[in-house]
Amino acid sequence: ATSMEKYLFSLYENLGIKKEEKPNRTTIPMEQEMEQQEEETAFLSEAMKQELYPIFERFTKNVMVKVYLDSSNLSKEVKGFVEEMRGLSDRVSFVTITDKEEKIIYPALSICDEKGKEFGVQFHGVPGGHEFNSFIIALYNAGSDGQPISQEILNRIKQIQTKIKMKIAVSLSCTMCPEVVMSAQRIAIENENIEAEMYDLSHYPALKEQYNIMSVPCVIINEKEVFFGKKGVEALLNILEKIED
Repeated sequence: ATSMEKYLFSLYENLGIKKEEKPNRTTIPMEQEMEQQEEETAFLSEAMKQELYPIFERFTKNVMVKVYLDSSNLSKEVKGFVEEMRGLSDRVSFVTITDKEEKIIYPALSICDEKGKEFGVQFHGVPGGHEFNSFIIALYNAGSDGQPISQEILNRIKQIQTKIKMKIAVSLSCTMCPEVVMSAQRIAIENENIEAEMYDLSHYPALKEQYNIMSVPCVIINEKEVFFGKKGVEALLNILEKIED
């Protein structure tokens, strides 16, 4: 698997973690690290795991991730990713579900509270590349007070009463996609009427064909409306409020 270590710097920036908060470690050249990881077919290097610990230490609540798997090759990749994430924090647990659920698109990683109540935040495909940040941020927002948002924005989020499902089609190499995924899922965590699911478009060609998706990020709302381009929380809220009306 390709190293995801190069994406951790922006993750630290997103969470406001200063460089000096990271634990001291021996520096490993990126080329050497990538070669070593490819040999081990690992998603997470030991160096990456060390750099994730300060993030998990900020959690104040336990988070459960329901891992919906079937017999597909993609599910095997997701399983491998989950196995490497297990044990990184006592605050995060992973529960594998192989019974077929009609409402679930397989495979899926669903973010839940510690009792297993789903937040409506899911990842379809391995959240690698730039979307590794989105996955860690989703865990962080579920397991703490989350990334700061203004009271005005929070009030607007909570006022939405319509049931809304957002599907965010991404490419793992897309630099604009994580902001859309993080913003949509931040909204979903604050309002149980809203769902936000990430799809790695390379594994879901039917979705690409159905909505004629020629570029990413792409946000599909309630299976009808399609929006393209980078969007933050407020830009998405403006769209959702129009649907609410």
